[in-house]
Amino acid sequence: MSARHILFVETEGTALQTLMRSLSGTHDDWQIVRVAEADAALDIMSQRVFSVLIASFGNEHAECDAFLRRIQTRAPAVIRFALLPESREGDTPPVLESACQCFPVDCASTELMAAIRRGIRVWRRCRENTGLTNLLSDLHTLPTPPRLYFEIRDELDSATSDARSVAQILARDPALTAKLLKIANSGFYAIPRTVTDIRDAVTFLGTDMVTSLVLATHVFDRMPAPGVNLDALWKHSLTASALARHVAAQEGGDRLTITTAGIAGLLHDIGQLILLANASDVYYPMLRRAGGDENALLEMELDQFGASHAELGSHVLALWSLPEAVVEAVALHHDCSRYATQTVALTNKAVYVAEWFLQESALHDESGRSGDLEDCLDSPRGKIRDWREACAQLMAKSA
Repeated sequence: MSARHILFVETEGTALQTLMRSLSGTHDDWQIVRVAEADAALDIMSQRVFSVLIASFGNEHAECDAFLRRIQTRAPAVIRFALLPESREGDTPPVLESACQCFPVDCASTELMAAIRRGIRVWRRCRENTGLTNLLSDLHTLPTPPRLYFEIRDELDSATSDARSVAQILARDPALTAKLLKIANSGFYAIPRTVTDIRDAVTFLGTDMVTSLVLATHVFDRMPAPGVNLDALWKHSLTASALARHVAAQEGGDRLTITTAGIAGLLHDIGQLILLANASDVYYPMLRRAGGDENALLEMELDQFGASHAELGSHVLALWSLPEAVVEAVALHHDCSRYATQTVALTNKAVYVAEWFLQESALHDESGRSGDLEDCLDSPRGKIRDWREACAQLMAKSA
């Protein structure tokens, strides 16, 4: 059974037909089927296992959404993409919460091919995790990256990209610009002076971190979580990011590793947001019962959902094509079971340590935990003391 069966469902237009022709002979290991009716797609999916599905229903957004939800129920592991026509000027772009990711109908074929390759990899990983597959079938909404995120990534791939060009893209969203400036001027970043210009913020923070902040702020804004103090969760994410960067730097990490650790720290709890948005009546009481004890929370998650927020978050980030180092660090930010038998990636270690001390702070309990961390990560007690002090300083700055 091939893991590369791909289904194109195109009820209007010829974008997928054109893409299919362009793929002819270039990906012999991809077995692509194209159908023009939703019912035909459902029939063929009952006969064959597909890894990726791309749907193009023109302006029939409601029909496309309903179709993708049926696919989600029948085959939750299938990676679902949607092609949407460009919105008319002044209209709000449609959002299909049933799609793992949406693309404009006229996007470049290279972008769709990259998405298909990424989808196949994520599908394989999901198929190996039955609990995660079952959880995905029950979620009514998954966050999708904003178009601005992809525009920035495209700009960064340009030979003429610089802080000014990225800032020009960001400036089109005044609300986002204001949030990024607020974050840049917070105690989480050692910026030498007050920043009032988004171009300066991009220069000081770096384009990779800014891109990740765009993702994080978008998710926090778009994922409804009634009754939940999202400000506290946002502060927790920023603190984890800052501490992960500090640990990576102290451990001799290069600039890329330090940045990657910061990104993973920033996004490490995205799975909690998704669970809050989809099952707040169940998940919010679980958070309250856990009272900051992440080990207790993980046990409740596995018992209730069959998968943890760490697994769910890493799945979504893999769909968004974040670096594998970020995806793995998010997946393992509560798990050190492998660390005693293999070399620990510095990014994983930094995020794990950050989460460890933030949980310690939440529980107001240092008794016995240093020894556990020392054994788990093979780190000397003095270094652990330094990490704890750095965490306390960051928490004080953000208070």
